[in-house]
Amino acid sequence: MTTILLNALSIMLVLFLALLLKKIKILHQKDGALTSKMVVYLTLPATILIGVNHTKLSNIFLY
Repeated sequence: MTTILLNALSIMLVLFLALLLKKIKILHQKDGALTSKMVVYLTLPATILIGVNHTKLSNIFLY
């Protein structure tokens, strides 16, 4: 339960940080395309790797 809350808190922290950076005009509208590419090409594969980290491989996966 603690892990879930920490993950949700970290996501909210990133969102609030992005909002703050937009308010003080460090981030602009065009930076959204770069951010979405980073999410798709970096964060998503990393999440998948972490998700299958404890998976045990057996012979059934070869079929």
